[in-house]
Amino acid sequence: MSNKLKVSASMFAIVALMSITTGMTIALFSYQATGFTENTITTSGISFHYKEVNGKGHGISISDAFPVASNETAKTSNNYFDFKITSSISPSEDIKIPYVVTARMNQGSDSVLGDIIDLYLTEVDNGVENPTTLFETNLPKYNELEQYDKIENYTEKIIYTDTVNSASYEKNFRLRMWIDENVEMDSPTNYNNKTFSITVNVNATGKVKTNTVSGLLNELILADNTAKTSPVSFTTAATTAEQSGFYEMTTANGYGGTGNKTYYFRGNVTNNVVKFADKTWRVVRINEDGTTRVILDTVIDDNVYPINTNFFGDNLYMFYSESDSAKAQLENWYTTNITGTNATKVASGNYFCEVGKAKPADDEYQTWTSPTAVLYSSYTPDLSCQPDTTNNKQYITSSVGLLTYDEAVLAGNYQNTPNLYNYLYKGINADNNVNWWTMSPAGIAQGIYFYDYAITSNGTLYPDYTNSTYYLRPVINLKANTTATKDANGYYIVD
Repeated sequence: MSNKLKVSASMFAIVALMSITTGMTIALFSYQATGFTENTITTSGISFHYKEVNGKGHGISISDAFPVASNETAKTSNNYFDFKITSSISPSEDIKIPYVVTARMNQGSDSVLGDIIDLYLTEVDNGVENPTTLFETNLPKYNELEQYDKIENYTEKIIYTDTVNSASYEKNFRLRMWIDENVEMDSPTNYNNKTFSITVNVNATGKVKTNTVSGLLNELILADNTAKTSPVSFTTAATTAEQSGFYEMTTANGYGGTGNKTYYFRGNVTNNVVKFADKTWRVVRINEDGTTRVILDTVIDDNVYPINTNFFGDNLYMFYSESDSAKAQLENWYTTNITGTNATKVASGNYFCEVGKAKPADDEYQTWTSPTAVLYSSYTPDLSCQPDTTNNKQYITSSVGLLTYDEAVLAGNYQNTPNLYNYLYKGINADNNVNWWTMSPAGIAQGIYFYDYAITSNGTLYPDYTNSTYYLRPVINLKANTTATKDANGYYIVD
């Protein structure tokens, strides 16, 4: 670890105990006769406890901290904090208790250290540690975590969420913190002689859910979200909690309707999960005509559907409709996986646009296929699919397609800017080597090199040569009359 900055910090976790007990009195019958024996019904309560394993005050305390490599953290066995969640429920049927584990920054902490402190949470089962779902793909800095919006006047970040859904529930956790190994001496920020401390809290709603909510998918999503109408800056990636959320915009001549509002998700949202056809999808947006546009939350397995080296043709075309492998491969996947009644719920029509609208540079991409293309730094996504008269390109009429450049930018990606803080990134980059195509062309360099926009493994919206071997992520549009049930996890289960 040469050329590293020495950091002095003291970090500890303090624990709180939370207990929720809900009592219920239920009248099951009407009893009028006077008898000798009292007839009484008493329901059991719900208990929920968060407690530290090794006694109050035993937390993380590191002084004179240096940057530490991630693979060395397991060796510092004394620098961790153990806690557990236990709960008992009676009756056990159909009862759910959602809870969230948070890390609240304490008063007196230097918030700047939140940019360099890594957090790592594991679940401990019979002495074996396994990463939690939240931390499977990357080690986030404290300031990169999603803000917990239930508490005001605090900087409080979410480190774990789960739901108690059994009569007897117990989970054991281990939390570690350390200074990131990539802190350099020439950093313009002075991290010396500062202190950062957090308190681990658990917040449970205490609500008992005994039924589910059903209705039209698009109406359920709209009911669950308050659409933001404030202007969005599309000249940067969405990498903060303030930039994340559910937004509305009005389009004209859009691929999804004409002259109406569309609603889209942006940034690090977690409430846009749809279960359909035995697969997990993420809602991209509610289209202008009420259909719901979703993208598969993984990529097509390249062992089953290989991407050949002539992705968009033998260097003749860069348009999706001219592909000798991508379009055919995607449609073959669709007919194999979306069948029977599921296929009747998918809309077909002018929902996919292959017009090139944003170009990555003015100098390098002199030969451009669309005379109306705008330099990406000056371009604002509008979801319009005006015909490219030069190349006679516009809509792709199909039941399945790919994400477009416009939609990638709406979701929070931006050209040449890494962004892991995004719902499009989650779930598909466990091996940190997943790059996938959009269907938007990027241009032709030197008259012979054909480029298309892709999203790389670190969340960068990037123009790349079309013979690169990237993956595909199917996009479909569920009809406006599609019904769904919202389960206890907040997932929309398409009926």
